[in-house]
Amino acid sequence: MVNCPLCGRLATVLVRGQCAQCLREEHAQLRRVQEFIREHGSATAEEVASQTGVPVERVLRWLREGRLVVAGEAVRCRRCGRPVRLGVLCAVCRVELAVAVRQLQEALRSGPQPVPQPKRRRVRREPVPGRFDLW
Repeated sequence: MVNCPLCGRLATVLVRGQCAQCLREEHAQLRRVQEFIREHGSATAEEVASQTGVPVERVLRWLREGRLVVAGEAVRCRRCGRPVRLGVLCAVCRVELAVAVRQLQEALRSGPQPVPQPKRRRVRREPVPGRFDLW
């Protein structure tokens, strides 16, 4: 048994970090927000939160998770700061990230590349005559 971090109730299983009652409540709020967006068209996260009574932080979390799409500049790209409509990265950064991942995968498939070793200079040492010579 575990206590729900949101409401403190005892629960046998936590789904998405919350008890079944809190999860049902969150789903009801999500449906209410989705219905509001369908009826009123595009709105910012603040407008949606004020009209539906759902906390702005929760609306923004749903936007980052991709469960909601809201017009406006509610969420900014984590990499470049452009407005994002879905997720945490803008379309440009998503493409750049996909290209970088593809290049990395190709480099890993081609096998390990030999690491160039620095060239060592040989130092010729002359023996010191007569030093420590006991004979």
